[in-house]
Amino acid sequence: MRLIKNTTELIGIGIKNQNIIISLVFETDTHNDKLPAVMSWDEFGFKKGELAFVAQNYETNELITILDNRRQTTIRNYFLKYPLKVRQQVQFITMDMSGAYIPLARRLFPNVKIVLDRFHIIQHLGRAFLKTRIAIMNQFDKKSLPYRALKNHWRLFQKDSRKLSLNSFYSKTFRQTLAPHEVVAKTIVFSKELTDYYTLYQLLLFHFQEKRVDEFFELIEENRSKVNHYFQTVFRTFLRHKQYIKNALETDYSNAKLEATNKLIKDIKRLGFGFRNFINFKKRVFITLNIHKKGPTRSSLDVSFSSPTTVDKEPLLFNVFLKIFLSFFVRFFLFFKPFFTTLFIFFLSNYFFLWFHIFDVVV
Repeated sequence: MRLIKNTTELIGIGIKNQNIIISLVFETDTHNDKLPAVMSWDEFGFKKGELAFVAQNYETNELITILDNRRQTTIRNYFLKYPLKVRQQVQFITMDMSGAYIPLARRLFPNVKIVLDRFHIIQHLGRAFLKTRIAIMNQFDKKSLPYRALKNHWRLFQKDSRKLSLNSFYSKTFRQTLAPHEVVAKTIVFSKELTDYYTLYQLLLFHFQEKRVDEFFELIEENRSKVNHYFQTVFRTFLRHKQYIKNALETDYSNAKLEATNKLIKDIKRLGFGFRNFINFKKRVFITLNIHKKGPTRSSLDVSFSSPTTVDKEPLLFNVFLKIFLSFFVRFFLFFKPFFTTLFIFFLSNYFFLWFHIFDVVV
């Protein structure tokens, strides 16, 4: 039985047309006359200890490029292939809080506005409060009620207080049925320091979620010198990227779409049991994620996915099973060819013998 060798064969495209398909798929990656107005930048792990760079069109979810590393020279050399007039058309780039991308993006794209991903901003705040809670928790005896309450119900403290559930549950720590906000209220009274940091954390979350830029940074400036080193580090980072955080709160752009694409890229790598050759890996990703419908009719080259997360599975499965059945039937016939030949000759000879006998009887 012949196994299916590649993606183009699986979706019903002949071997001779593979080069055409690959050129169509890499159309965005080879034509240097157009860039989207809004881009997303991120990285993902290609091999152990190696990160690859990925850029995506925010509006269409179409991949722009995948580079085998995220060094500034590699990224700069790629985007310098585009003329300055094309690079000036880029208006927004969404990215995480990596310090390496921001100055590079500003040099490559003169008119661009950097938009930091809101998830990573909240993540920095959450980590600062998490470390603060652990430091306060370690001040108590491990068998004491405050220690067990801070350790067992730590997820409630990380959440936005407005999003806590109203449903009560039985707390083994307090040995009574309580609502989540009641657990938080009973725990923070054990430490005034914890109460102050929890209040500050919730206020920052509130201003950020409500997109109150001025109040958010005023609260940071007021408490910058009063907080511990965990929050001081985060506050310094926020103030250094103040304009980019403002852009994140004033626009609706984020890195969420690219994070979803990264999940699909990791799934492709996992299903292929890893890739040694980066070029082959890049082709597989582009073929899988960048093929789009060209029209209502479906020709041999018009193979499409409506989105990276949807695949027309039924025709693919029918095609695969049909090829498997035909291959099995041919091999079965070739294996028993002598038997079928002998059987055919036997029936043919009997057939002629019967007709000759009938002819003799008639005559």
